[in-house]
Amino acid sequence: MKRKPINSYLKVLQFFVWCTIVVSLVACSKGTAPVVRKSAVIGISNQIKDDTAIVNQIAPYKAKLQAEISKVIGESESDMPKQKTGEYALGNWMADVYLEEAKAKFPKAQIGLVTSGGIRAGIQKGPFTIGNAFEIMPFENELVVLTIKGSVLSEIIAEHFQSKKLNFSGISVSLNSANSTIILNGNPTHPDSLYYLATSDYLANGGDNLNILKKRTAIFNTKTKVRTAIIEHIEKLSNTKKKIIAPTINRVKFL
Repeated sequence: MKRKPINSYLKVLQFFVWCTIVVSLVACSKGTAPVVRKSAVIGISNQIKDDTAIVNQIAPYKAKLQAEISKVIGESESDMPKQKTGEYALGNWMADVYLEEAKAKFPKAQIGLVTSGGIRAGIQKGPFTIGNAFEIMPFENELVVLTIKGSVLSEIIAEHFQSKKLNFSGISVSLNSANSTIILNGNPTHPDSLYYLATSDYLANGGDNLNILKKRTAIFNTKTKVRTAIIEHIEKLSNTKKKIIAPTINRVKFL
């Protein structure tokens, strides 16, 4: 399953395709055939000069977009670089965002789950802009809450033992190749009990090879983009005079 990246060029292409289809249908209905023109492959390189008329036409929109994505909405106390594997500050921070923002829409949410592959950029110390949120999450994924059994949660932890690509919020884990101990709110989880896990719809549908999540018993869609959740989370921090702080790295212990 592929992610859903923002692609304005694709939307424009789709628009012209539909226009072509409509024009063709109208022409056929009137008994006339659409005009067929010969085409040629045109190479694209930095040698092609800008079309001044088009550049001038889009300039106001470009300036407005630039102003929007450059808007500072918060501040990070330290650098949080992206990593490919293992528990790390940025991964834990993202899992915390998933959980806290999901709770605003679904108060029963207990656990946050992200993968390293779903985080596309790190956070640098200093001002945080809306553009930074797009860099971290350029996809149109939405925040969802899954109802899963404790046995499924154990399978997720076992997957992490193999891949080292997951980050969690709300739980602490001790694990080895044979078994794991999962602590939630000070108590060990039970295989038959139900738990509520916040993640992205992409992962919920098996993305990043997490087909385990398809074993859910229910799913609640918050109808909130993950990127929007990040922005709203940071704005809440700013409104209370708080900075983005890197979480500690001690949630998963390998025995």
